[in-house]
Amino acid sequence: MMISGTWDLTGVPALPGLVRPHNAYYNADTWAAFDDALGSAVPFTSGLPVDSWLGRVSETMRLGFAHERSTHPLFSFLAVGPMRDG
Repeated sequence: MMISGTWDLTGVPALPGLVRPHNAYYNADTWAAFDDALGSAVPFTSGLPVDSWLGRVSETMRLGFAHERSTHPLFSFLAVGPMRDG
């Protein structure tokens, strides 16, 4: 089992000016930047590639092995092997 999120394709930063103390999540600097990010985000599908910042192992597993992938766009997991379906 490996993490297999797709933030680089599906994620959108928080709105500019939104204050959330103690949160490491980043905000868009301007409304134009937020609109650009929103316009370039794609809906999640299990066929999307794994984020490059998660490394090569998850993407190699996705491409090279029969797998099951959870449906959360940011925090999905990829399972391979005989127990992947159950």
